[in-house]
Amino acid sequence: MERIDACSEGKEPRGALFQSVCRRLLPRRVRNWLRSPSLAWSWLASECEGMLGRIRQREFLPGCRLAVHPVADRFGYAVYDKNGGDPEFIAEMRTFVSRCRPGMTLLDVGAHFGVFSLVALRVAGPDASAVAVEPSRGALRILRRQRRLNRVENGLTIVEAAASDRAGSISLVSEGVASSSFLTDPRGRPSSETVTVRAVTIDGLIRELKVEPTHLKIDVEGQEAAVLRGAETCLRELRPTLFLELHNDILRARGDDPENLVRFLKRLSYRPVEPADSWRVRPVARLLFEPEEGR
Repeated sequence: MERIDACSEGKEPRGALFQSVCRRLLPRRVRNWLRSPSLAWSWLASECEGMLGRIRQREFLPGCRLAVHPVADRFGYAVYDKNGGDPEFIAEMRTFVSRCRPGMTLLDVGAHFGVFSLVALRVAGPDASAVAVEPSRGALRILRRQRRLNRVENGLTIVEAAASDRAGSISLVSEGVASSSFLTDPRGRPSSETVTVRAVTIDGLIRELKVEPTHLKIDVEGQEAAVLRGAETCLRELRPTLFLELHNDILRARGDDPENLVRFLKRLSYRPVEPADSWRVRPVARLLFEPEEGR
């Protein structure tokens, strides 16, 4: 007997129909928890561990240990641990620490749970400071716990905002626990799926806070172009060391060319420390740029 395909009859497949009904009946926050039950359960279990005081210790480099809430550990910090972490992330952390120096000021854009801010404060001494910029309320809640656990309230300033090329507000999509509370680009999503957050430029933020960053870290899930445009004065005048996470696949999927960002930085006399072209073929490239001397 000939099989009849529901799609060929113009009917919506059952899976797609179920998803459509869920979108109409359930708010995105609820769906985010239902999308990955195992991760949702893991997050809740980690929250319970935290409430019971089961705080962990992670060592990122010899002599650099942090107190870590179980949620931050399981959904962020563990990959950077020198004992059993992910080799690519461990290498990224080593590169970052190699550029840290006493008294540095880090502007951590897309800070998430704040691992780079906290490591900088640990290795760069009591005169170091950090500003963590993060729009996700879920991530901010954990970030504030991390600040308290590591007793760096005086050294770490937290800004609830998304960095962009103009100040005001911006719409983003919450990916929930399945993506560790990241907020992502809303293109192709209905307005009912988005959240509105404060938007700042890096240039405007450093004027507002009266800080002069010596180091700038950017990890913004495909929003790199807008963030760099909003940081042009900072890069041109203050010349911070730049750590840039370049999301090549996300950029190319929406028609942007990562090469343009590298050219933009070269026009500002920033050179990539990694001379090889291997970054072009990676889905996510973790790059270090330093200002050319005398420029």
